[in-house]
Amino acid sequence: DALELTKLLRTAKAPRCDENKGFQLVQGAPHCLHARVARDISFSLRDFEGFSETRVSLQPKIEFDEWIAGPPDCVRYLICEPLSDHKVNRLLDAGSQCNRRPEIPGVNRPYWYVSGGPNSPATLHIEDGNTGSANLLLAGAEKHWIIFSRSSANKLESCIREQYPTSKSCSQFLRHHNVLVGPRWLEARGIRYEIVCQKPGDVLVTLPGRVYHEVRNTGKNFAVAIN
Repeated sequence: DALELTKLLRTAKAPRCDENKGFQLVQGAPHCLHARVARDISFSLRDFEGFSETRVSLQPKIEFDEWIAGPPDCVRYLICEPLSDHKVNRLLDAGSQCNRRPEIPGVNRPYWYVSGGPNSPATLHIEDGNTGSANLLLAGAEKHWIIFSRSSANKLESCIREQYPTSKSCSQFLRHHNVLVGPRWLEARGIRYEIVCQKPGDVLVTLPGRVYHEVRNTGKNFAVAIN
């Protein structure tokens, strides 16, 4: 339960100094937001206050656009390998074929995702190697996902290249921009998308292929994922 998970975080070992602990949020073009890793931000799990968010969002689309338009300067968001041996690390499985490969943290071994407050992001991306992903929200506030079907991938990439003419030529060029785009940006370009509200206990699965997605954490939460 939430109390057990709070205790797990408070008693976990400290993350490595090179692991991501937060982002600086910077507005870009209209209805776009850039999230840059904040190397100097601190995030001590020993002081984690627990999960108190119970509000259910009724207007995730409006909230997403409002976040893009008026983001906080910095947000705490720990993304790391498991910091304790616990059963939550065994709730997701990458499958027999992937598990036979050498250990790849975050791919066939889980990663922890701990949001220290509202408005922490996962920028627009597809998984490395076009793999699928599974994200289990263990406790805390909702995650709001914007997910694009494979049929939208070409148009999305084309619009990003038009907005950022200096885009790289690699398959992950979009990830290099560290960008989030809001519903208004997408609708102005006729790009189809879906907003999914993930609640505690939900597993959000993205299928293999060019399934772009981005995420807004609406408050403090704790998730595990494999990609």
